[in-house]
Amino acid sequence: IKTGYYILEELDLLHIDHLKDWRFNERHYGGLTGMNKDEVKAEVGDEQFLVYRRSYDVPPPALSIESKWHPIHDPKYKNVDPKLLPSTESLKDNQHRAMAAFHEKIAPLLVEGKDVLITAHGNTIRGMVKELDGISDEDIPKFEIQTGIPRVYEFDDDLKVLKVYNIDE
Repeated sequence: IKTGYYILEELDLLHIDHLKDWRFNERHYGGLTGMNKDEVKAEVGDEQFLVYRRSYDVPPPALSIESKWHPIHDPKYKNVDPKLLPSTESLKDNQHRAMAAFHEKIAPLLVEGKDVLITAHGNTIRGMVKELDGISDEDIPKFEIQTGIPRVYEFDDDLKVLKVYNIDE
């Protein structure tokens, strides 16, 4: 959210509409939430750490709903149906929720011919890129999102991807 505001502020565009949707939030790491990478590695080992961190469809262990880390207790989700809040997520789960928001909220704007900027965390973007670029389940663990480098998609009238490129200059 802050990144989006910073960009709009820098471009003197704070006056334009901007949408916030919880479904673009970062992947929920379940029982690993609140731990840093070294702590996770110490607990589960390097190999399992990589599985949880980079695999497409393997979620970390789920959090108990009583855990202070469960999103049901986070005030930023107070207006979200608690049944929708995950106890853990794989990249696949995160991708499905983000792409649901994309199809519901972003696609109609694109069909209207509007330009849209999405700012989100790396895994959320990585899951969206997987679907938009058609990256396989086997290849997505190796795919890296470059922090701070905009990725541009040009679509046809049916929202088929015509062109993809990064703005890195």
